[in-house]
Amino acid sequence: MSELELLAEVSRKLGGKIDYIQGGGGNTSLKNTDGLMYVKASGCTLKDVSVAKGFVAVNYALLRNELKSCETESDYNELLAHSIVDGDNEVRPSIETGMHACLGNCVLHTHSVWSNLITCSENGRNIAAALFPSSIWLDYATPGVTLARSVTQLLSGQESRTVFFLQSHGLVVSADSVNEAYDLHEEVNHSIKKFFNLIDADFDAFKMPKNNVEVTKILFPDQAVYLKSEELKNTSAAMQTQLAYLFILKTLTRVGLSPRFLSDREVEELIDLDAEKYRRKVALK
Repeated sequence: MSELELLAEVSRKLGGKIDYIQGGGGNTSLKNTDGLMYVKASGCTLKDVSVAKGFVAVNYALLRNELKSCETESDYNELLAHSIVDGDNEVRPSIETGMHACLGNCVLHTHSVWSNLITCSENGRNIAAALFPSSIWLDYATPGVTLARSVTQLLSGQESRTVFFLQSHGLVVSADSVNEAYDLHEEVNHSIKKFFNLIDADFDAFKMPKNNVEVTKILFPDQAVYLKSEELKNTSAAMQTQLAYLFILKTLTRVGLSPRFLSDREVEELIDLDAEKYRRKVALK
């Protein structure tokens, strides 16, 4: 099995677990010796990707070199389009492709509810530092050019094996191979579950309340994407997202931690992103 085939398999495995991926969230990538990086296409679901469908090939060296010159979302979108080497004209690379380009050979980014117990907590930075001293904490950054440039500024030559906690967003791990990245992802989530005494917790057994809960505060970006959209708020992706939100909020309350909600300005910036408008459009197909 090739590394790309293995990435597709691991992507489907991650995407098939709602506690890791809700709806079209999360993304994965793999670099090769030909200067290409295969990254999940925007709006595609990880549980459905294959080598033939769901990945876009981009020139990651171009992205690394030109990212620093991007000042606006428009600049960044033009760079992403220019970086595409092989792909369907109707398919865009993930909004977080710039971040992937700056990390190791294989990158896995999930919206794990276990990791988000840390990232969505007001005390998350301290917990992450205590549990994972070599990890990198990134204060909340809007997905896209802001996130990509922020990641680059914090790397300090640690591009190979890296654990990133994205505040109010999710977990990113990178390693030299797909198997190493997957094992690292599992190690991090297992350690967090152990810390919170959740080793035996079964997320699949956590159910939505009988009466749908109106979400007025936003913990993480995909809530704004799915639950602020009239067209998407009743989709399975929205329900999975709300389930993750309720689980995180309930668990943080139980362990005595305060949630960190996105500000109104941060939510509005998300909703207005061209890439997120595109992702909502793809989700409706």
